[in-house]
Amino acid sequence: MPFYLVNGDLVSMNVDAIVNAANVSLKMVEGVGRAIFHNAGDLEMTNACKAIGRCEVGKVVETPSFKILNTKSIFHAVAPIYINGKHNEYNLLEDAYNNCLNLAISKNYTSIAFPLLGGEFNWPLSDCYQVAKRTILNFLKNHDFDVYMVFYKNIPNTIDDQLHEKLFHYITSGFKIEESNKKEENIRFIDEVNLLFKNSNLTTKKLAYLANCNEKTFKRILEDDTYIPSKNLALSLGIAFKLNSVELSEFLNYAGYSLNRADVFDLLILFFIDNNIFDVYKINDALFKYNYRPSLGEK
Repeated sequence: MPFYLVNGDLVSMNVDAIVNAANVSLKMVEGVGRAIFHNAGDLEMTNACKAIGRCEVGKVVETPSFKILNTKSIFHAVAPIYINGKHNEYNLLEDAYNNCLNLAISKNYTSIAFPLLGGEFNWPLSDCYQVAKRTILNFLKNHDFDVYMVFYKNIPNTIDDQLHEKLFHYITSGFKIEESNKKEENIRFIDEVNLLFKNSNLTTKKLAYLANCNEKTFKRILEDDTYIPSKNLALSLGIAFKLNSVELSEFLNYAGYSLNRADVFDLLILFFIDNNIFDVYKINDALFKYNYRPSLGEK
């Protein structure tokens, strides 16, 4: 159930469905729409949309992907135009995301890539992103699904200025060269994960959500002593278990990794741990701001 932020080309995403930021008449629009129409085939996509005719605000319709071979379908979702926030814009924007996700589930899809819906419709970009994030994460609490938010332009501030200032101060004051910790040989990673999981009183589904990974992957970590996750996934598990910085360092050692205060990525993680913030999705917002994309969770 990973949720990742990606700065790149939506059309090239290898997922079951790609979402087009459409208008109610389903005519090609600039930006994401032009890229999708052009790569799918302008004539084919135009004719398919004409055959459907119209899509209301907050709704979604589906067409084939035609010449875009890395996806099965194109979902055309219509976000509301932002007026002042008092014309049901927020609910309609949530509806657009939910309708896309529910359509994907109905087709037994397991992955989807969104642009920032509403990003070109006068929305304050930070608000636009927060609606998207909240809606997607609510969906992922109950579904094993891979969701990507792909930005090309109109990139929102994923963290506020106050948090950015605190992070910058923490990094500049905490940066230091230190020896890497050696791997602990007397404790197996699988044993430590199982012990922490038993003491957490969480379900595998809930733990997977907290670690931004698929439940199937987490079950494999619990059962397969030959499987060692990536450092990013090991970090995500440690955060899901709410380990402090010392505990997290030891936990990583069991998997053969270490924390390094000469590494900005590790310092960003430690900032949140030291401030008792164990929200992997909020941490990923900060990592995206610092150009680490995608970040914590399952690759």
